[in-house]
Amino acid sequence: MHWNLVKLRMDNGLNFKQMGEIAGISGDSYSRREKGVTDFRPREMYHIAKHFNLKVSDIFLKQNIRNTDIEVLENEAN
Repeated sequence: MHWNLVKLRMDNGLNFKQMGEIAGISGDSYSRREKGVTDFRPREMYHIAKHFNLKVSDIFLKQNIRNTDIEVLENEAN
């Protein structure tokens, strides 16, 4: 379970479908990822963090992501 995401979603009054739209996936896919059933992809993490003006590491602290993945995504977005 990604408790940082649960809190972020609830604090902002968002549902799974809305968070899925932010991440670029369906609400069902987002739900499975938030619950830890499946893993978030780096691009999805980046879109969520960008939407909330946070760093990926602020939200996905314990996720196994490489800094190079984050750097590549940030460069692609600019």
